[in-house]
Amino acid sequence: MSVAGPSGRSASPPTRPASPTTLPEVVIRPCRRFWSAVAGGLLVGMTSVGSGSLIIVMLLMLYPQLKASELVGTDLIQAVPLVASAALGHILFGDFKLGLTASLLIGSVPASTSAPEVSAIAPGR
Repeated sequence: MSVAGPSGRSASPPTRPASPTTLPEVVIRPCRRFWSAVAGGLLVGMTSVGSGSLIIVMLLMLYPQLKASELVGTDLIQAVPLVASAALGHILFGDFKLGLTASLLIGSVPASTSAPEVSAIAPGR
């Protein structure tokens, strides 16, 4: 049942606009994700290549339907506990260097806070 509004037109409840982008269906694969994390950790430990470059490639292979910005965000989330555990290991083994840590933080904190902003406006693929 519709009610006539002040202009004489029938008033209908407002409808929600269709979402301009729909999120892709992501199927979580726990076993593959576990083994890719094991392989990624092993490769990072053996080669000293940054985990970001390796983990992003592994995530892309596991979840090809995700956009680059979503992969970067996912990689940044997994990097926090990885870096925290590495820092704790250096502190426990007496290998902590305050000067080196400070210089790394001065360069990495601004870059890691601006990277998600840049990736959000970058093209998807």
